Amino acid sequence: MKSERYLFRGKTDPMREGEPSYWAVGSYYEGSNGETLILKKDCESEVYVIASSVGQCTGLRDKNGTLIWEGDILRHYKNLNSGVVTWDQKANGGMGGWGMFHPLNEFEINGTIHDNPELLSGSGK
Repeated sequence: MKSERYLFRGKTDPMREGEPSYWAVGSYYEGSNGETLILKKDCESEVYVIASSVGQCTGLRDKNGTLIWEGDILRHYKNLNSGVVTWDQKANGGMGGWGMFHPLNEFEINGTIHDNPELLSGSGK
C-alpha cells in the first residue's frame, strides 16, 4: 500500500491562521484543547484546520493520475454522473472500504464537497 494512503488533508482555518484558506496535507491530530490540526508533510509546521473539512487520502488515483481524497467529487467522463468519495464501514464484510465508482480510470475529480457543493445538485446525492 502506498504511503499516500496515510495522508490527510484539511482546509486551513483563516480565523486561526490569519491568511486565506488553503488545503494543508500531512498528519491529522487533535490538540490538547480539542482543536483540529494538520502536521504538514515537511514535519516542520502545523496548521489549524476546519474539522469538518478533514479527509483521508484513498491512495488511489483518478483517470488523470490525481490522488483521490475523501470528500472529492468524482465525475464519469462519458455520462457525467457524479458522486462523493466516502468511507463505508459496512464494505468488505464490515472491515470498511472506500465508497466510490469503478473502474477509476473512467472517473475524474471534479471538485470537493467543501469547495464545490453546487456540483452535486441534481446528481442524486
